[in-house]
Amino acid sequence: MSILEEIATEGRLPLAWATAEVNKNFGDELSYYINNEIVGSGYVIQHSNFNDDMPRLVSVGTILHEFVNGELWVWGTGMDRELFDREKFGTTNPEVLAIRGQLSFEVLERAGFIRDECMLGDPGLLISRFVPPAAEKKYELGIIPHLSNYTDDSVDEYVFDCFRYSYPSSVRIVHPRLYPEETIEDKITEITACERILSSSVHGIIVADAFHIPNLFMHEDYSIPDGLHYKSRYEVLEHRIDDYYSVFDMEAKPYYNQRRSEKFDIDGIMEAVDSAYSDKNIDIIADDLLKCHPANIY
Repeated sequence: MSILEEIATEGRLPLAWATAEVNKNFGDELSYYINNEIVGSGYVIQHSNFNDDMPRLVSVGTILHEFVNGELWVWGTGMDRELFDREKFGTTNPEVLAIRGQLSFEVLERAGFIRDECMLGDPGLLISRFVPPAAEKKYELGIIPHLSNYTDDSVDEYVFDCFRYSYPSSVRIVHPRLYPEETIEDKITEITACERILSSSVHGIIVADAFHIPNLFMHEDYSIPDGLHYKSRYEVLEHRIDDYYSVFDMEAKPYYNQRRSEKFDIDGIMEAVDSAYSDKNIDIIADDLLKCHPANIY
């Protein structure tokens, strides 16, 4: 009997992820899409809540600190380490198969929740195994803001004033939302039609890495000038990207600083991406993640 059969009931696999009725966040929806591809037609993915009193799987997202109750199977999730509550999380009787990065792993290890072998990596890296890239490159640069870069009252109004400027047709602003009738495949096609990616969305970075598209993380710090900067592997950049990057052998973390009041320097960004990006060996990580998915453990 596979672990999947232990979690699933009557062909339904309870999966907990952050979702919405409309205008879903494409990064969160990777959880449903990738797990659905792995388990195949024999199972139906059933959305489960963070506090359900039942066995459930949790996968993509920075959400592990939110869980309480029931029985939890963890496969590649990340957490906000400052919000993690050991006592609350302990009520889930967690089985940790994989975790997003070394930083989240260390929190769980110190808390005593790592009992067996645990793989490291974000399952979003598997998207290239299931969705083909765009047939051709249409844009020199794609910019993917995180949802926090938008106002709360409108998914169309940009917080970044610089997005209000006019940019060449060779630049694509990729919205992190999936609008009605838009699919994960559509979003992947849009992203992979770009030759380079600048993203404050971590899953924008992860998707770019999955398809080996040169990319840089976009950060905002008013104490330094806009442009290319580096932090050492031990310095804090941003907790989600720090956790993701921790599985790679990176002595320095490159990022592009962009103050929201300033217009993008498109040529400067492209030069920064070209000079700072190093391709990551994601194939071994992706293979290990597949091997430890509940559908593949007996």
